[in-house]
Amino acid sequence: MLINTEWSTSKPIEYGKNIRITSSLGDLTASIFNATGVEISKYLSPLAKEIEFHFPEIAHINLQMLRFKTQTGERHVRFEQF
Repeated sequence: MLINTEWSTSKPIEYGKNIRITSSLGDLTASIFNATGVEISKYLSPLAKEIEFHFPEIAHINLQMLRFKTQTGERHVRFEQF
């Protein structure tokens, strides 16, 4: 998925799964949220290649959605649920 400095289109994620996000360039923010405004965000530094959200830290968010944005430029991002 190609992302930029605006929030990406939200992607639904399966409740009960861990989420792994990878990017070759880093310098992006990933956010898991729902329609009621509950949100957890993590920053992937320019030197890092991946971040994870583990289910226990996001379990309180129902109807989870995932979105991304970069701090600068465009990035290719991949996420997986496991």
